[in-house]
Amino acid sequence: LLGYPHGCLEQITSKAFPQIYLRDVAGLLAPSVLNTGSPTYYVNEAIGIIASLQASDGAFMYWPGGGYYNDWTTVYATHFLFEARKAGYAVPDAVMKPALEAVARIARSRETQDYYCYENNKVTVHRIANKSVIYALYVLAAAGMPDKAIMDFYRSERYLLTTDTRYLLAGAFAFSGDRRTYADLLPPQFQTEEAA
Repeated sequence: LLGYPHGCLEQITSKAFPQIYLRDVAGLLAPSVLNTGSPTYYVNEAIGIIASLQASDGAFMYWPGGGYYNDWTTVYATHFLFEARKAGYAVPDAVMKPALEAVARIARSRETQDYYCYENNKVTVHRIANKSVIYALYVLAAAGMPDKAIMDFYRSERYLLTTDTRYLLAGAFAFSGDRRTYADLLPPQFQTEEAA
């Protein structure tokens, strides 16, 4: 978890995210893992670093000192911050509130993207919902702020969803208390498209 070589937002978040739960898992399975470093320290350090990457609009820069933004990593970092807060870590409101506002803007963007996949031994292109948008809906619902209008839009426009984003959207409906739509959206089996 500590060996990623770069300091980009994605790797900072990826290092720290599983450590939110490491103490609980290691305590049950392998307590000696905790002798080499404190997950609490690393999670708190990540919270501080991620907070330092936040721009005035609530989104997060991809690199320290850089001006490059990425919707997916903004959603990912916000998801980490929310889960860390839920686990009892101190995540300041001054960071969390604008981060969730940035995630809400991403969810409302309704951006689409070209998705290349293999079908019948040839590459085809489908127009799909930007995966950051659906992930943003999931994070908002997990945080108790579901955007039902946008969720309903994608529920009715299922052709814009891939198998993985159907799961995320189903999860958003589950978090919002709509178990019927959750069950309706779940694919009968997990079988992803083969991306090209």
